[in-house]
Amino acid sequence: MPAQHPSVVFIGGGPRTAGILERLAANRPGLAVGPLQIHVVEPHEPGSGRIWRYDQEPGLMMNSAAADVTMFTDSSVVCDGPAIDGPGLAAWAAGILDGSITDAPALPPHLQEQLRSLKDGSFATRQLQSKYLEWFFRRAVRALGSDVRVTVHRDTAVGIEPLGEPRKGERGEQQPDDGGYSVRLAGGGTLHADAVVTAVGHTDAEPDARSAGWSAFAARNGGFHAAPSYTTDVDYSAIAPGQDIIVSGMGLAFVDLLVLLTEGRGGRFEETPDGGLRYLPSGAEPRLWAGSRRGVPFHSKISVALRGEPAAAPRFFTADAVGALLAAHAELDFRTHLWPLIAKDAGYGYYRELFTGSPERVALGWDGFAERFAALDWYSSARHELVAAAVPDADLHLDLERLDKPFGGRLFAGHDDVQAAVAAHIEHDLELRTGPDHPETLALFMALLKVYMELGRIVPPERLSARSQEDVHGWWHGFFSFVDSGPPPQRLREMLAVHRAGLLQFLGPGLAVAADDASGEFVATSAQSPVSVRAKAFIEARLPGPAVARSANPLLRSLHGQGLGAEQHLLTADGAHSTGRLLVTPGHEIVGRDGDTRSRLFGIGPGTSGWGAGAFARPGTNAAPFRENDALARRILTAVSRSPLTVLELPMHDPRVRPLLDELAAEYDSRYGDLFGRGAAAEELNRYPAEEFEAPGGALLILQENGQSVAGGAFRRYDAETAEFKRIWTHSAHRRRGLARRVLTELERLAAGRGYRSVYLTTGPRQPEARHLYLNTGYTAQFDLAADPETIGPLAFTKDLCGPFLPGGDPAQVLGEEPRFTGSSSVR
Repeated sequence: MPAQHPSVVFIGGGPRTAGILERLAANRPGLAVGPLQIHVVEPHEPGSGRIWRYDQEPGLMMNSAAADVTMFTDSSVVCDGPAIDGPGLAAWAAGILDGSITDAPALPPHLQEQLRSLKDGSFATRQLQSKYLEWFFRRAVRALGSDVRVTVHRDTAVGIEPLGEPRKGERGEQQPDDGGYSVRLAGGGTLHADAVVTAVGHTDAEPDARSAGWSAFAARNGGFHAAPSYTTDVDYSAIAPGQDIIVSGMGLAFVDLLVLLTEGRGGRFEETPDGGLRYLPSGAEPRLWAGSRRGVPFHSKISVALRGEPAAAPRFFTADAVGALLAAHAELDFRTHLWPLIAKDAGYGYYRELFTGSPERVALGWDGFAERFAALDWYSSARHELVAAAVPDADLHLDLERLDKPFGGRLFAGHDDVQAAVAAHIEHDLELRTGPDHPETLALFMALLKVYMELGRIVPPERLSARSQEDVHGWWHGFFSFVDSGPPPQRLREMLAVHRAGLLQFLGPGLAVAADDASGEFVATSAQSPVSVRAKAFIEARLPGPAVARSANPLLRSLHGQGLGAEQHLLTADGAHSTGRLLVTPGHEIVGRDGDTRSRLFGIGPGTSGWGAGAFARPGTNAAPFRENDALARRILTAVSRSPLTVLELPMHDPRVRPLLDELAAEYDSRYGDLFGRGAAAEELNRYPAEEFEAPGGALLILQENGQSVAGGAFRRYDAETAEFKRIWTHSAHRRRGLARRVLTELERLAAGRGYRSVYLTTGPRQPEARHLYLNTGYTAQFDLAADPETIGPLAFTKDLCGPFLPGGDPAQVLGEEPRFTGSSSVR
C-alpha cells in the first residue's frame, strides 16, 4: 500500500484497541472512504495484550461470569455509529462447540475441556478469555475491509515526535493539521502516523517514596518487599515455605496472590461431604497475614436470580435531574448533589426487588411504598421511618454506609475476635450472594452498575469541583468495585478454606504497616484491634495507581518529559493534587504541559483522565467504554479522511444536481428501457414538482468530494408523519465506497429533524443492490422476499425513524477479506 495513504498508529494492542478497530469498521462506510494504513504496536499477542495474555497461571479466573462479558457494541449503547451485536464470551464458547463459529483458532485440550463445561454463570479462566479477545481482534480487522491494511509490530513504542509546530487554541479545540507524527520503536524502527492513539491500558509505575523506602529496608535486612504491581508479573520465588508474610490489601490483587501462593505451589481443594471446602496444603505455602482499610475482601459476584420486577433504568440519577443541578449550580459537589441521587436509585432498585420478589418480607405494597419513597430524600428521617414501617426485619434495611465500612466503629478484643468476625463476614456475604433467599443483592448490584455506566455520560467532568473529581476517581470507584466488582464466589470459599488450614490470618480493618529498624522487620497493626504482627516479608497487594511522571512505560515517560503529555492536577482545599492520570480532553486529545493540544494525538483507557473504564462489558448496559470507542473512532476517521465529503442541501435546479438526474435517467433506461420504452426514465424523474423536494416538507441532498457531486438523494412528504425517499444515487465512478449508506444516514437525520417519524421508499425489481442496501440498513420489506421481484413491480420498504439503527448482516462476512498481519512477528 503506498505510503501516501492515511495512517493511524495504535500504541497498545489490547482489548481497548480491538474495540476501537471494530468501531472504525462500523463507522467507515458513513464517514470515510479510500485506503487506510493501521499500525498496532504491541509486544504481546494483539487482542489480549499484556493483562489478558495466555501466558499466565492457568488457574487464574475472570471476575465476571461468562454471560456478562462481551466486546460487541450492542443496541443498548447510545452512540452515533451503527450498533453491531455479536457473541459474548459464553455465546462464543457455545458457537465453537456447535460449529456455528468456524474462525476460532484451535485450542489446547485443557481449554477445549473448559469450553464444554462453560455455562452462562461460569467464571472462565483468563487463558480462555485471552482466546476470545484475540478472536475478536481478528474479526475486527476482517471487518475493516480489503482497502485497510493492519500491520502488527511486536515491539514497544518509546517516543512520539511531532512533525510540525504545535497550534495554540482552546483546550479541546480541534487543531489544524500539524504534519503528523513519527513513532519510535524500541527495536529501532519508526512509523509515520497521521493520527496516534495511545491505548496502553494498565501500566506499571516506579514505586512512590514510601514503597521505595520499604524495598530498600527489605534489601538491607534480608527481607522481601513487593510494591504495588500486577500480581502475575511479580517473582515470589524468594518467599520460603512457612514464612510469615504481611499483606496489605484484600481486593482482586489479593485474590490472585492467594491463588499463586496456594494452588500455584501445589496445594489443592476438595469438597467435603457436608458441602464445605477443605484445603490440602503441599507444604510449600507461606503463611499470610492480610488486612486492609476495610479489613474484609471484596464482595463476591452474585449467582442468585431476580424474582420480582426486572431491573430498570435509573429513576432519580437521570440526565434531567443532573441538568437541573447544572442549571442551579456553577459547580457540582459529588457528595452533596450527586451521591444522594445515586444512593436513592440504589435503594429504589433494592427495595423494588424486595417488595415485588419477596412480598412476604414486607408490610406494605410496592406501589404505595414506591410513591412515598420517590418523594423523600435518601438521607431524610422520613425515609428511614418509611423503611422501618414497611420492612419489619431491620437486617433487610439497606445501609450504604455500613456496606462501605462493615466494621465501622467496632473495636476487637484480640486476635481470635478478628478471625471470627472476618470469617463470619465472608460466610454471610456468600449466603447473601449465592443462596436462593436474597435476590435483592442482585437488584442492588444492577442499580449501582447502571448508575456507574451513566455517570460519565450525563455529568460533565469539567462541572465537578476538584474535590468531587477526586471523590469520583477515588472513593466512588473504590466503593463500586468493593460491592460490584469482586471475585467469583468460589474464591471466597477457597479463602475460608485456606484460613481454616491455618495459612491465612486476618489483621482486621485500619491496617498500618511500619518498618522497625531495630529488628529489621515489618510491623503490622490495626487501628481497631490490639493485634500486632512482625514479619520479614511485606506484599502490597494492589495494582499500581496511574502515575505518568513515574510510569514504567517508556512511551508515557517520554510524553511527560517532552511536554506533549501532562498529569491531571486538581486544586483541592488541601492544595494542588495530581491524580497521576494522563490529561485528555473530553474528545480524548492529549493535553500538553502548557495546556495545548495537538490534533490527532489521542489517549484513551484507565490511565487517562477520561471517564470510561474497562475494555469489555456486560451486555445491554450502554457501556461507557463502548460509547467512548465509537466517538473516538469517528473522530479518527474524520481527522484522517483526506477527501472529506461535503453535504449540501440544494434546490432541484442547481447545476450541482445535474449529474444525479442525468445518471439516474441513464441508469433507469439501461435497466427498464425494454419495459417502459426509452425516455420513460426522464418522464419519471419529472413526475413530481421540484417544490416538493424543498423545505420544510422535503429536501434534496448532494454529497460532494473535491467539488464533484458523487452521491445524493431526496425526500418529499408522503403523509403527515412519513417522508418518501427518492432519487438515491451514487456516481458510477464512486460506487462500492459506502456512499449510498451515508446518503441514507443524512436523509434520515434531516427527515427526523423536520418532524417525520417514518420513511417510505420504493426501488425497482431490477436493482438488487438497492434492495440489499435497504435490508441491511434497518428497512422492512413490504413484500414477499421469497417471491420473484419481477412479479411484484416496485419493491416497497419502510423504516421507523424513532427506533434504533440496527443494520443487518455480519460485517466480517459482508466485507469479508482475511486479515493480513505483518510486522516483527506474525499473528496466528
